[in-house]
Amino acid sequence: FILGVRDKIWKPTIAHYFARLLHDNTGKLTRVYTQNIDGLTNAVGLPDDKIVSVHGTISKVACENCGQGMDFDSFCNEVETKIKDIYNPENGPRESQPIRCSSCGKATVK
Repeated sequence: FILGVRDKIWKPTIAHYFARLLHDNTGKLTRVYTQNIDGLTNAVGLPDDKIVSVHGTISKVACENCGQGMDFDSFCNEVETKIKDIYNPENGPRESQPIRCSSCGKATVK
């Protein structure tokens, strides 16, 4: 799923574009509240201040211990090299390893 977000396999739906249409054409969009973490609401070009991601978004990565941010592409590279792919076992490592924070060294990056 994470790599699919990076590779833009998942596409916004008509509902995502409807929110953008409300914003652009009527100016009546106050907020979009979303429980989805896929970032597709952001992908249609809505301003960040109009989007409330209740559970966060997968494209914003940080250490839960120290708060140090991590570039999403760098995180995806870490996922590819350190996390076992249960759907395609020939891809990636045989065993998963924790993704550590470059600042504090703890395995609390998500």
